[in-house]
Amino acid sequence: MFIRRIIVIAIVLGAAEIILPAQPAPAVGTFAALPTARSLAQLSPPRAALRLTATLSGHAKDIVEIAFSPDGETVATGSEDGLVRLWNTRTGERLATLSHAGRYEALKIVWSPDGRSIAVDGLSRHGVGDTQIWDARNGKVLTSLPAHYYILDWSPNGRFLLSTNLERLASIWDAKSGALVATLEQDPPCPKRSFLKSLGETDSCNNLTGATGSFLADGRTILTTSWNHSAKLWDSETGKLKATLDLANVARGVPYRGTVMLSPDRRSIATYVRQEVILLDSQTGEVKSTLESIGAPLAFSPNGQTLLTVVTEPKAKLRDEVELRLYDTVTAEVRTAFERIPAVTGSYWSPDGKVIVMVGSARTETRMLDTSTGRVKARLPYRGCTSDTLFGNGGCEPFIFSADGRITLKEKDPLRLWSTESGELLTTLDAASTPAVFSPTNPRVLVTRGKDKRTALIWEVSWQ
Repeated sequence: MFIRRIIVIAIVLGAAEIILPAQPAPAVGTFAALPTARSLAQLSPPRAALRLTATLSGHAKDIVEIAFSPDGETVATGSEDGLVRLWNTRTGERLATLSHAGRYEALKIVWSPDGRSIAVDGLSRHGVGDTQIWDARNGKVLTSLPAHYYILDWSPNGRFLLSTNLERLASIWDAKSGALVATLEQDPPCPKRSFLKSLGETDSCNNLTGATGSFLADGRTILTTSWNHSAKLWDSETGKLKATLDLANVARGVPYRGTVMLSPDRRSIATYVRQEVILLDSQTGEVKSTLESIGAPLAFSPNGQTLLTVVTEPKAKLRDEVELRLYDTVTAEVRTAFERIPAVTGSYWSPDGKVIVMVGSARTETRMLDTSTGRVKARLPYRGCTSDTLFGNGGCEPFIFSADGRITLKEKDPLRLWSTESGELLTTLDAASTPAVFSPTNPRVLVTRGKDKRTALIWEVSWQ
């Protein structure tokens, strides 16, 4: 009896503050604290509601691109009608209209880091295109570049624009004058050969991915890569080659196929050579550390401090499984070992680094993983990615996140918003369609295309 009285006193005194996890019903002769209002609020996952705050109208053709400015205050909508319109995300007011030269089937909108300029790259259904650079403050065109480009990347100071194309070349342009500063030859020119002869070749000349490129953190160095070839570091001011990163897998006699992985802060490079992950200083190309036998690198965490790797574990029956691990990029120690899951075809980090959405193969469900525990938080009703160049990319649409990482959605109609805290479905936007973009700074703002495909909708997220 004395023991029971002590327990009762402890519970009564602390009932206003103690939050107990869910437990089975108490047995006869024992006591349990009643849930308080605060405990009920925390045990029940919060719900999100979306309110339509503005409808952005004016495009005569379908909207094909939506892009936020870096500060999140302005959103750009690009349409097949050749127009790019700039809107105030708080009021829905139209700020400017950028009139392109023609009508395009595809548009790419890339804001400069300071938000003062916009590069608009357009491609017609006949394969003809061009790139224009605009002043986002007054809607005036600054300069034009003579062709359509595969990749566009701004220098950190906004003075230069890097472009790459399917010819495996990269070019540095002056963003104000449009002058060509330098041409970087990532790969040697392809030999001329007949169509029938090219069918039996497997080199980069028979691959349509072209070159990729990016300015590094200091803006003075450029990294270029391409399929089946070494990565290269260039001086961005002179165009001179600074270093070549050999990615050949000599042990197998097969060159490394794929691009080099660059950390979000653009200061580290991860490569996979001879079954080892090598971390390099992106400015110099010097080796920072070597992680042996940890599997192939999948992705850096948003802060660049950990690296996600994957090892495929063959099974005698059924399908293969993969082992995922998080490694500290400085100490090379394991931060998290995940539950084994079916094959992985894509990974998407939440901005806060707490959640990874893993997309599997065609017959597997998408999983939401907790990066601190390694456990599967939820399974999302999306099948895996089956990339097909003839019939489209089934299931390969990306996942995007709100700025605080609490909400994710797959860019696939119908648009469904999921909680990264509970894995539960928050809502379905029946009035919206892709493309959809979260504000980079305000976790409460989401912009989507409307059902008519010619209007854009600004939504406000509120938590209940």
